[in-house]
Amino acid sequence: MNSVKSIAVDAPIELRVRFTRFSAKSAEDLVKLINLWKSDKNFPYPIKQIDEHIWIEIPKKHKKMHSPYLHLELFPKKEGTEVAGLFGPDPSLWTMFMFLHFFLALVFIILGIWGYSSWSLGKEYLPQFLIMGVIGLIWVGLYFFARYNRNKGKAQAKELERIMNQLLN
Repeated sequence: MNSVKSIAVDAPIELRVRFTRFSAKSAEDLVKLINLWKSDKNFPYPIKQIDEHIWIEIPKKHKKMHSPYLHLELFPKKEGTEVAGLFGPDPSLWTMFMFLHFFLALVFIILGIWGYSSWSLGKEYLPQFLIMGVIGLIWVGLYFFARYNRNKGKAQAKELERIMNQLLN
């Protein structure tokens, strides 16, 4: 039987919520329903599907920077289908966000090495450590920015969850 409990899209730490569900429908039946939805001109949600991977997005006219997408992966079982899901930000936004984090980490490490070397040699090291502190504050700011955007996208995430439940039930 399919569990109907709500997904914790407001979990305190996770920015990309992962979950698993079980559907009594076969993977083939789920893919047929997805193909039916994709061919329906009145179905408002863009759906992409490759094999057992399904992506459901918010319609373009309602899409904002904080809009989530839903990725479902189907795992056929003897008596139904196990569905692994992921709510996340737009993949291009997530890539940019992660690139920014890696860039900041690289600069932080370089400044740390430079600052430690300067300190070891008895040279001026305060600017490097001050910039490292600023980078730390930027990281905290990026985290809260991501949480804020995810919070703004909760209603749309619930909308995608409703669509997913229609698919799985």
